[in-house]
Amino acid sequence: MRIGCLSAQTLAHVAVGGMSLQTRLLTEGLAARGHDVTVLTTRHPDGRRTDESGGVHVQYLPDTQPGLTKGGWWRASVEAFARLHAAAPFDLVWSQSIAASRVARGLGSAGAPPLVSFIHGTGPEMARSVVNAILLTPGGWAASVTAARHLARVASNFLLIDPPIYRRAAAVIAVSEAVAASVRAWYRVPRERLHVVPNGVETERFHPDPSARARERARLGYDETARVLLVAGALTRQKGVDLVLDALARLAPRHPGVRLLVAGDGPHRAALDRRARAGGVDARVRFLGAVPGELMPALYNAADLFLFPTVRREAFGMVTAEAMATGLPVIVSRIGAVPEVVVHDETGLLVPPGDVTALTAAVDDLLRDAARAASLGRRGRDRALKEFTLASRVDRVLTIFESVVARR
Repeated sequence: MRIGCLSAQTLAHVAVGGMSLQTRLLTEGLAARGHDVTVLTTRHPDGRRTDESGGVHVQYLPDTQPGLTKGGWWRASVEAFARLHAAAPFDLVWSQSIAASRVARGLGSAGAPPLVSFIHGTGPEMARSVVNAILLTPGGWAASVTAARHLARVASNFLLIDPPIYRRAAAVIAVSEAVAASVRAWYRVPRERLHVVPNGVETERFHPDPSARARERARLGYDETARVLLVAGALTRQKGVDLVLDALARLAPRHPGVRLLVAGDGPHRAALDRRARAGGVDARVRFLGAVPGELMPALYNAADLFLFPTVRREAFGMVTAEAMATGLPVIVSRIGAVPEVVVHDETGLLVPPGDVTALTAAVDDLLRDAARAASLGRRGRDRALKEFTLASRVDRVLTIFESVVARR
């Protein structure tokens, strides 16, 4: 099967991003099974025109903005797709989110390849996340002007950019039931065209590793008396890291050995630095910046608890699934699709989003009860192996692709 994938972002454009990671894993998984996969994406930051990774051909479009579906992307993606399709016709077109919106308009004619759209979150849910960040995080109102601009972009996309993706798609693949529900509610996609396929974790890389734990803790300067909390992800207000810093200030008197690692970077980094100093916990916090993916398994192993205090309407929660696969106990917000990943008090703990008191109590409980924490970690890994393997995701997506092409 010859597959054309349009994606505004790849791992060349962002250091951390669940959708970009899943694009790479899935395209390489399909290529490993003998399919011809080409990715069209925005300009590479260093200006290169092509790449090949894991058997996947990547073409960067020069007259576009890196990582953004705006400006020249719409025209350039249509022209590049038409050129490639004329030279060697695609059997199927795959849109990551709205990236193929303009291309989709030309796929309604007889003989055109079918379109499959992967949805990692809808515009209305993104808008709700922006509002949550204002209401549920400390100092959220300070970002209200930026939030208003973001909401205006979401509304514009909802009216002008999104519709062709849903109207023309032979199949829509949502990464969670929560996303699928939003797709049904807002875009009226019939159930027979809508599929739910969770994201996949490389469980052969993310697994419990005592030797990696020892090495990484030695590198970080922590002995086994340290109680290490880990947060990972983009540093935006929606991820709720402010709440962890406030919880840390409450936990420190009870747990002198508690430490916090923050893996990730983003526009909220400076504000988090200030908050750590204001709370008197800056000596307990290490901001690691953007951590390369190949180093994350060791970092998960080095930690004692993983925290994901997001106030965003998460479409899945990739870092949570990775932490679970590593056997790390998780404490996460009960919001969006996160409860589909974590079963409360069985494979982790769920707390109300924005509730510092509940977050503090959950961390305190697991720091005091090592046996309970270890049990949650073991059962979390079992769930990851059962529900979220990469091989299973590739299998399920390939079945949908083959069905769509056969119906054509």
